[in-house]
Parts: sequence; C-alpha cells; structure tokens
Amino acid sequence: MKKINRITVLTVIILSFIFIACGGDTIKKYTTTNYTVTFDADNGSPLLTVAVFDGGWVYKPQNPIKDVDAGLYLGTPNYTFVEWQHEGSAFNFESPITENITLKANYLTTRINTVVANDISAAVNYVNANAATGEFTLLLNQNVNAVAQQLNAADLKLTIIGMNEPRTITYTGGVSTSLFNVSAGASLTLGGNITLIGISNSSRGLVQINDSKLVMLDGSKITGHTTSYDCAVEVSGTNSVFTMHGGEITGNYSNNLGANASGGVLATSGATFVISGGSITGNTRGNPPVPMDVVLADPDTIANARKTGGTIGAAIPNALTW
Repeated sequence: MKKINRITVLTVIILSFIFIACGGDTIKKYTTTNYTVTFDADNGSPLLTVAVFDGGWVYKPQNPIKDVDAGLYLGTPNYTFVEWQHEGSAFNFESPITENITLKANYLTTRINTVVANDISAAVNYVNANAATGEFTLLLNQNVNAVAQQLNAADLKLTIIGMNEPRTITYTGGVSTSLFNVSAGASLTLGGNITLIGISNSSRGLVQINDSKLVMLDGSKITGHTTSYDCAVEVSGTNSVFTMHGGEITGNYSNNLGANASGGVLATSGATFVISGGSITGNTRGNPPVPMDVVLADPDTIANARKTGGTIGAAIPNALTW
C-alpha cells in the first residue's frame, strides 16, 4: 500500500514539472488575438464594430442606404452604394484580418460636390456653364438669401426644391434687377417647399421670363414683392411659357397705374400662360390698391392662355373667358 502511494506521489510531481515547463508555450499557442473591423456607412448612422480573430474573415454587412442631402444634383438626386473601401481601395472580404481596420462605404452620386450646399449663386453659375450636360436639381435644407440671378443658357433646366419643410429664398439684390431673370430658352421650375420672397420699392419684377420657361409645382410660392414695375412675375415673348401646376402667387403689389399693371402675373408679347392648379390671388395694384392678379396684355397672349384648373382672382380679361 505504501509502495503504491509513493508511486502515485512521484507521478503527480513529474506531471507537475512537465506542466510547468510546457505551460508557457501551451498558453501562447492557444491564445488568439482579436482585431476590430469598423464599418463606416457614411450616412449618419452609428459606426458598426466587429471583433475578428487574428487571420479570420469578416462577413460583409447589408448594403447601406444614404439619403440625399442639400446640394446641386445632375438629374435625379440620389446616392447608390458601390462598395466597402479600405484606405480608398475596394476591400476584399476574403482577405484575412491581421490588424484593426476601418471600412468606409463608397457611393456613386449625382451630386455636384464642387458646389457648396445652399449657395444659390454657385449653383446657378455651375448650371449656366454646364447646361448641355442635362437637367439639374437644387435641394435646399435651409432658408437662404440671394442676389440677382441670370439663367441664360439655351439648354438650361433647373428645378429648385426645399427639403423636409418649406424653405425660403429671400431676394437681397438691387431694386432694378430681379431675383431670377430667365432668358435664351432656359427653364426654371419651382418645386415643393420653395418660397420666393421679394423686396420693397423694386423697379422690376421678382421673376422675369424672356423667351424661356417657368413652371410652378405644388408647394411653391411667390410673395412679398412691392414694385413700381407692372408685376411680380412677367412672362414675355412668343417663346415664353408659364405653366402653373400648383403653388401660390400672393401678397404682391404694383404701385404702377398703367393698364398692364398687375400685382401678380403679367403675360405679354405673345407669351403662353397655362394654369391647371394652384392659385393666383391676393395681389394688388394702383393707389389706392385694388385687386389684380393676372393681366394678359395683347391678343396673341390672350389666344394662347389656357385655364384647366386652379384659382385666379382678379384678371384682365376675366379668367372665365380663357
């Protein structure tokens, strides 16, 4: 019995020495380092971090979605996910992870990144210079001031839209110029959530359309312009077309006493005015002020006018005859 116990004790001692001698290498061999892979979706969402074993692989997450933000876009505003990148290059998800890395989402966008967001002048300058490349959309996410703008390229097409809630463009230019002067066959569309606000004591209209096009959509508005000129919005020339699908022109005043004076809209020189929605009401002219919302100044313009919907207050000739 004592012999067996001696053998047992000796065996335990020998195994203990073996364990102590080899323990360091054993621990080193089976301890694995963890690295962190950080995913930056570049869309305002929180960073996603994933722990990966040394030499392991990281699974590709679901493709992120990025909403459009304020800025100038060529065509339809959008961001399309392309790939995850590491330090500017496409990441191979079959590559082993041997260090902490950050992967950033890369998108294809129609945004013109050289134009600062909410800068009307920069956007108009860019569109004038690049009109032939296609239709542009300007998204605003704040109220802005703007001096006189010339849209004067033949193929120019610009739509302005307010993001999330109504946005204002307040004219801060001179009394003898217009916020938007559209000519040479250009086209301006006022989309949803956009209000143009005029100035007092102007000698011009807030918007001048000369052989070009103006379109107003639901949610757009032109207001707050006081002028010694005939109107807040003038559409002039046989190639000019003002199409009103929606929106409002209201709260404008002309102190001009001439026969063509209209606080709201003056269409003249064979221009075409078509209204299918929206309203032109609450505009005045003269001293004392009397209601006058639309004036069609000549026989050709009267012949071209069409009213298939919408609301017009005081007009010459009466809108019921269009």
